[in-house]
Amino acid sequence: MEMVRMTEPLHIRVYEKQVPVCTVDLEGPVELGRQDRGESRPYYHYKKTDRYRLVMARQEEDTVSRRHVLIEPAEADQARVTNLSEKLSIRLLPDDRELRPGQSEVMPLPVMLTVGRRTVRVHTEGTPPLQLVVLPESVAAADLSLAGPSALPSLANSIQSAPNQREFLQSLKALASVLNNCATSSSFFEPAAQAMVQMIELDSGRVLLLENGKWQVKAEFFRDAILPDPQWRPSTQILAGLQQMKRGLYQVPSSAAETVSLAGVKTVAAAPILDRNGNVVGAIYGDRRLDGGTQALRPISALEATLVELLAQAVATGLARIEEESKRLQLEQFFTRELATQLTTRRELLDGQDAEVTVLFCDVRGFSRISANLGGAKTVAWINDLMSELSECVLDHQGVLVDYIGDALMAMWGAPEDRADHAQLACQAALEMLSSTPRLNSRWRETLGEPLQLSIGLNTGIARVGNIGSQRKFKYGPLGETVNIASRVQGATRYLKSALLLTRSTFERLTDSGAARRVATVRLVNIDQPVELFELPDPNLQPPAEWKPAYESALNDFEKHRFRQATAALRPLVDGEFEDETALVLLARAVNALVNGPEEQHPIWELPGK
Repeated sequence: MEMVRMTEPLHIRVYEKQVPVCTVDLEGPVELGRQDRGESRPYYHYKKTDRYRLVMARQEEDTVSRRHVLIEPAEADQARVTNLSEKLSIRLLPDDRELRPGQSEVMPLPVMLTVGRRTVRVHTEGTPPLQLVVLPESVAAADLSLAGPSALPSLANSIQSAPNQREFLQSLKALASVLNNCATSSSFFEPAAQAMVQMIELDSGRVLLLENGKWQVKAEFFRDAILPDPQWRPSTQILAGLQQMKRGLYQVPSSAAETVSLAGVKTVAAAPILDRNGNVVGAIYGDRRLDGGTQALRPISALEATLVELLAQAVATGLARIEEESKRLQLEQFFTRELATQLTTRRELLDGQDAEVTVLFCDVRGFSRISANLGGAKTVAWINDLMSELSECVLDHQGVLVDYIGDALMAMWGAPEDRADHAQLACQAALEMLSSTPRLNSRWRETLGEPLQLSIGLNTGIARVGNIGSQRKFKYGPLGETVNIASRVQGATRYLKSALLLTRSTFERLTDSGAARRVATVRLVNIDQPVELFELPDPNLQPPAEWKPAYESALNDFEKHRFRQATAALRPLVDGEFEDETALVLLARAVNALVNGPEEQHPIWELPGK
């Protein structure tokens, strides 16, 4: 194991009535004094030009001068103490010597002195000399395979060289509960901190996380009779060592340290918490006060430091699991649960790619009129219920929810998971959407004052698929003309009086296309090439047997300029009880062609709008 000599900033602790009230680590000279005008209350500290300043008394306390003590690091584990006060003395401990105003003295660390009614102790982490021991193996990055008690054998194998196997195995049993918490609960910080004290027998245990460049205490636990120090701060050098080396660290007294001088000194054991990429995101941090005098010293052992390292790995696993769960829940807003779980571990599937997809747009007819009558609150409740129902139709048929745009829903099939049946699944979802309208009408017709009507358009083609949102807002979906055509097809339902239209590219990929009928060839707004459209019957209606053959026969006559035959073929669809509005549209076009002659682009119908 590697031994490292500690060279720490000044560690300053202030006591009132033998109770610690402030602990800070400051690099370089430190000035202590009473609160000045404009300064914060005790125990605020800040950096001046050439020194730090620590406010140690309120403005009204006359036993402390505004600038009372200057403490400067000196050579060979010493410090220079200067009395900056013009009137008040300082008492130097333990022999209670007086340091008069203006006097200065170089003293061996640790230094203890009395200023007014407060005692100040100054030392560095290396005073008495402490050595920092670095564990030989780097801490592994977070690995979800190490979650739960089943991970204990693999963890045990990694440290078979531990010096006391029996003690180690007993500790592993206690570690099992922590690992289980990391696998099944979000409240694993507290058990980890508790294990530092109860399992490893340190005086205190803490879990720290690095958030926005600052170390934050997330959990702490103390041995009986030890009071928390509100001014506690972790060793900056140990934390820096964890970040640099990514290995567990612990302190032991150097061979030169005298036993009596170690009384009350804290030794630290710490290990980094790494994310899946091996970045330091936190630390497990514990300490033990060494006993001096007649009591035996009990420094932190290599076995204990190794167990601290295992705790850090357990917490890292828990954090990785929570992160994975959060990502999965985010993805479940757009994907099925099964696909979301797969994407959590295979994020590369979300990378931008060209894929053949089927895109669906669904819109509410008459939304503007209905919402104006409903008012804001009822409109929001209605749309929420509607979109929830339609979203389930998408997810039940393995689709991806791309976006909600006002009263419209956009969905996709064929990515990120490549499926040969994406067009069939999209059409099944569209038919289920139409089938859901009776349920929605039963809940909302009285409120809306009219029945709900949906219009759906589908198109299949190549699209660029990936995160089309931003780093702040994830939105997985397609881009390109395939999407534009699908949107225009949904708009075309208004002119063709149809609830569900699909393009030929979608129609040709259906494994069961028998029910679909060809209805028109149209030119869509801002789409260069004409698009051939097909219609699927509304499952809530019962079309007659001639719904498909009679219409397609009429369309064939219409396209070949046989307008009289077309009108005759449409008669069974428009004269019966079944209201075939799409047939009425074709009939109107045929009659217009009889009266006024065919349009210039016949049989292509240039739609007047989106």
